[in-house]
Amino acid sequence: MGPAPILFKPEADETLGIYLSVSVCSIRSVLTREADTVQQAPDGTEVEYALHFQFKTTNNEAEYEALLTGLCLAQDLYAREISAHSNSMLIVNQINDTYQVKSKNMCQYVKEAQRLASLFTRFTISQIPRRQNGRADALAKLASTLDGGIKRVIPIEYLTKPTITDTPDKTMTVGIDANWMTPIYEYLADGTLPIDIDTACRLQLQSGRYTIINKQLYKRGFSLPYLRYVTLEDGHEILREVHEGVCRDHSASRAMASKILHRGYYWPSLRTDTLLVTRKCQHCLLFSNIIHQPPEPLTTMASPWPFTQWGLDLIRPMPEGNGLTKLAIIAVDYFTKWAEAEPLATIIEARARAHPQANGQVEAVNKIIKCTLKKKLGDKKGDWAELIPQVLWAYCTTQRSSAGETPFSLAFDSEVVIPVEIDLPTYRVTHFDPEQNAELCNLDLDLVEGQRFHDEITLATYQQQAARYYNKKVRPRTFRPGDLVLRTVLLIT
Repeated sequence: MGPAPILFKPEADETLGIYLSVSVCSIRSVLTREADTVQQAPDGTEVEYALHFQFKTTNNEAEYEALLTGLCLAQDLYAREISAHSNSMLIVNQINDTYQVKSKNMCQYVKEAQRLASLFTRFTISQIPRRQNGRADALAKLASTLDGGIKRVIPIEYLTKPTITDTPDKTMTVGIDANWMTPIYEYLADGTLPIDIDTACRLQLQSGRYTIINKQLYKRGFSLPYLRYVTLEDGHEILREVHEGVCRDHSASRAMASKILHRGYYWPSLRTDTLLVTRKCQHCLLFSNIIHQPPEPLTTMASPWPFTQWGLDLIRPMPEGNGLTKLAIIAVDYFTKWAEAEPLATIIEARARAHPQANGQVEAVNKIIKCTLKKKLGDKKGDWAELIPQVLWAYCTTQRSSAGETPFSLAFDSEVVIPVEIDLPTYRVTHFDPEQNAELCNLDLDLVEGQRFHDEITLATYQQQAARYYNKKVRPRTFRPGDLVLRTVLLIT
């Protein structure tokens, strides 16, 4: 396009207007001074420029050609502020990023128009009715609606090809973009090998799994005969379309990778990219299945001596009992598993948060106590506070699988006499001798350290077995500082 004829020179900070119009084979751009309404120049002239197409084009493409021509005219006139008007709603909204651009040619026209618009200090484009665009329509039809006394210069240029230039085909990017597949493409296309002998041999072996068909690199696959190799940028576009496009199903990473492979696409980081997409997708996080597997291995805790380490926890809410008791506090010794409980009516919230972090031992005892209370209470739910001593006695006199002994035996080094042994005496009750029993108790006290050492070994063995069973179900989930954690709870889930 040659330089536009300068019929008048714009003043500083002056706003110019571009009026666009198209016909079947020509377009017209009118550049005018503009205030509240379109005005003529002081000397009675306007800048008029007409183009005649010598190639096939659509109406939308012709509208963009008119806009590009008007912007170039304004640039040649050293204009700084431009106000463009067009009767095409599509063109105006695409330039303003209101409408989505899907066509490849339209996308190139929009980018070129936005590039030219960025050269001005201020640029606006708006839609006007066709009846207000009469002068541009007239020139598009190579006729005039202006008075004959007004001076008019109408240069006409013949376009043999569109203003935009065709971008290279994506199938050629494999041989142009520098990536790990470039040596393979160059070797298969031109026989080019690296200078290093070892690298050249490795490249020859690796390239046997690839081939070039119509200047496009393909990989010989197992699921399909040929998998088209795409660049990383195209791969991300494929991921977005498959995962969030029209036929989206928000499938898992492995299913999405399989779907893409069975459609005939391949790039090296396909498996990793699908995993990252599913981890960052908000919809997948909101409606994903709840993971019940533990996130980290089991951490065991061992007490060096009886009654040196205790775990605390609360049982709540409980039915209101005598004395307005609504909760109970539980304490468990880590070595002997001895448990103590106390009903409470109220508790200070600050104290409730101050108890040390346990390893789940107290929660396990809580479950046993609550289950036993339910079986003993029946319909009298308010009597739970009076039954807690009985439940604790039953718990402490029952053999625990962790140590193989009862908590009472670990605490006092002897088994307790339960009430049934009074009504139906056993051998030890029938042949009880107070003096001999006192001597045996003193002997047991002397040997208690060895017995407790044996119990400690038994407990450690049990903990290792429990940890091995627990760790088989672990699914590691780690978080680093700065990671976003979803905390939203939806009613539909």
